[in-house]
Amino acid sequence: MTNRDSKGRWLKGQSGNPAGGIGKQSRIPQEVLTLIQDSTAQAISSIVGLLNKSRSDHVRLEAAKFLIEKGLGRNFQAYDQTSLDQLRITIVSAADELYYDEGE
Repeated sequence: MTNRDSKGRWLKGQSGNPAGGIGKQSRIPQEVLTLIQDSTAQAISSIVGLLNKSRSDHVRLEAAKFLIEKGLGRNFQAYDQTSLDQLRITIVSAADELYYDEGE
């Protein structure tokens, strides 16, 4: 039984990767994962050190953005198009979502 149509496309409901796993070649070796996990606290401390002690405004800003994005998530833009000539864009952050969820 074939999982593709006459043009070579997957049939509806079929997948080329039914198990959903990644290939063996792209897996990260366990030694590397262990090294990353063991170094996480030191890496965060280094970033906090940059935030607190760097002379460069740019470095402090990037350190702050990194910590906020990893801790709270990135902002995303939601939009409503109420008419063809008007577009409203609202910036929503994970912190805003948390605040609104707690307020309800």
